[in-house]
Amino acid sequence: MEQVSRLTYTRWILVFPLGLSGVMYLFHFTGWNQLSTGVLPGHPGWWARAGGAMRIAAAIFIAARRFDRHAAAGIALVLSVFAAAVYAPCLGQGDTGMQISSGINLIKDIVLAAASLAYAGLASTRI
Repeated sequence: MEQVSRLTYTRWILVFPLGLSGVMYLFHFTGWNQLSTGVLPGHPGWWARAGGAMRIAAAIFIAARRFDRHAAAGIALVLSVFAAAVYAPCLGQGDTGMQISSGINLIKDIVLAAASLAYAGLASTRI
């Protein structure tokens, strides 16, 4: 019983920040033009929109408990790639505001990736 309640709490604690950050990525992607490091191919605005859509999709799948383990593992991979390819290279570049923003987003993506993996581990043992 405790395992089920832990899974439920973990799910909702993960769904809200994923969904909220996904909406923010979809509607506020102008800062991505400054974060372009050349590591990811294509236009930075496209990556912002794609990242937002992936976060929202993962939040929906996790909330609905459909393919939730796969969605949690997949979004953990996406968040790790964004942290390593976008935010980490920007820590030493640009003005102080961009460095602080990159650091905050790096920590946010690492924490959300870890929470996603924790949820995927809990979901794999559910009854």
